[in-house]
Amino acid sequence: MNTFDYDNEGGRSDPERINALVERYENDQGETYFDSEALEEIASHYFQAGMYAQCLTVVDRLLEMQPSTSDLWLRRGVVLNCLNEESEALKTLWRAHDLNPSDSETLLTIAHTLDALERSEEALRFVDRAEQLDPHNPDVHYLRGLVLEGLDRVDEAIESFNACLDLDKNHLEVWYELGYCYDQTGLLEESISCYDRHLDEDPYCADAWYNRGIALMRLDRMEEAVDSYSLALVIREGFASAYFNRGNALMALQRFQEAAEDYEEVLNLSEPDAPTLCNLGVAYEHLDQVHVAFDYFYRALKVDKRFAEAWYGLGCCYERLDENHKALGCINRAVEIEPQAPDFWYSKGDCHRSVGAFRQAITAYKRVVALDPSNRDAWFDLAEAYSEAGATSKALIAYERALKLDPQCAVAWFQQGRVLSQVGRTDECIASFKKAMQLDPRMRDMLKKVCPKIYRDRRMRKRLGLGRR
Repeated sequence: MNTFDYDNEGGRSDPERINALVERYENDQGETYFDSEALEEIASHYFQAGMYAQCLTVVDRLLEMQPSTSDLWLRRGVVLNCLNEESEALKTLWRAHDLNPSDSETLLTIAHTLDALERSEEALRFVDRAEQLDPHNPDVHYLRGLVLEGLDRVDEAIESFNACLDLDKNHLEVWYELGYCYDQTGLLEESISCYDRHLDEDPYCADAWYNRGIALMRLDRMEEAVDSYSLALVIREGFASAYFNRGNALMALQRFQEAAEDYEEVLNLSEPDAPTLCNLGVAYEHLDQVHVAFDYFYRALKVDKRFAEAWYGLGCCYERLDENHKALGCINRAVEIEPQAPDFWYSKGDCHRSVGAFRQAITAYKRVVALDPSNRDAWFDLAEAYSEAGATSKALIAYERALKLDPQCAVAWFQQGRVLSQVGRTDECIASFKKAMQLDPRMRDMLKKVCPKIYRDRRMRKRLGLGRR
């Protein structure tokens, strides 16, 4: 039972009677006598209405009448916690504890207060004491889970939350916390199931819909994530983070106009920040409104001149306008700020390659595959740059790496065959071309266009199975 639950028999808890009692109290100006039972009802009314300052005044009045009642000191501590006055709450709770050291609810409230004061290890000791006194109380395990979660001991927190559920399957808050913990440990399906269980009981919990959306995005279930964020926004208007995350999910679905609208809503609700402005730039770039994109990227840099994604976005815009010198300058700034970002190095390589600076392009692509060895496209472009620079042996090694990552890439087989023909490795060249045409018949026309001598050579045509011209 909540500390401020108050139940009268015989219908005395009738709302009209309580409201009349509270009105009389508020008009009292200290002249009318109220017995302790009436004051407890008034305190409960204020507490449940979230009127904590008024509740504290009533509790203090009760304490003047009953200064040795531990329950009243406990209630005072709870109210002070609600007022975010944890240090004063702790002093009050010690009084409750001194008067009744064996009360598990007091011990749990002390633990909660210590945790709020970042004295979490002490908090755990009080939780342990509460468990010794009341081992079948689910709130003991729930609070231990909260403290452990705050200490980033998430696996232990999960154990505690599950222990709570063993005692009370309908403990609403624990399903929410388990959803968060499972998300943190990468158990995303379990996380979503927990949020769903919480939402079964509390379908208007905007935070649960929002967190559920995050887990769905991590599973690449973007349509469902959009729906989850949308429900959060129906419940809580002005939920800026939900607009931002829904925008991200819409971007992943290539619904760029809708994403831009969500990001614009974030700007309407809060101060402009670099990530939102930058994301707007990316959205408008995809919408082919490059000059609008420029504006947002520059605005992002006014907010944070070291926001690497904005420099990268500017570089991409200049690249689209074939202003490669400016593009390279912007991308270099992005690389300087975040040298471990493969995408930035990749664009740097593309810029160099587009102007024939193959050596610099090779250096950039090599950096990409060092940071992300599973990037098949980067291995392919590295191979192309090596080939264009005349480094055929290195090109073949890079093509081989690309094809190991994606053996169904017809273009990579074709380009490998072309380089093999240049170095006179005819048998391997034919095998590579045949594989390319097997995967994609259009490669036959590519062979005719790119390697006309091979295409016209009667013996090569026969070995490639092309028949007579």
